Amino acid sequence: MADKMAEQTKEVHSVCSCGHGSGITNKPATSAQDERILCMIESLTREIAALKTDRSRNNYRHLRKNHQRRPRSRSNSVNRTPSVCYFHRKFGNEAYRCRSPCTFEKKTNQTREN
Repeated sequence: MADKMAEQTKEVHSVCSCGHGSGITNKPATSAQDERILCMIESLTREIAALKTDRSRNNYRHLRKNHQRRPRSRSNSVNRTPSVCYFHRKFGNEAYRCRSPCTFEKKTNQTREN
């Protein structure tokens, strides 16, 4: 986005050699500075308008995209029976908070001795 703004700034700067009263050459220095400031304000106004247009297009696309989403269906891979509590479903043997009624049977680790 910053690159795009930099490009637009370069384009506007090259186009905006503001000719407000360019036929008058006997202007004091402050008037020339005023011209330059006005030119910069005009270019910034154009940039902001372009960015607003870009943003409104993106928002419209985003809203349309979100609106057309299908509802998620629950996965059948997870056993949804209420006999095992949430913590044991999520953490298995590592669960330390258990909610009753929970029918989880803790599996013991069998280690081999050499």
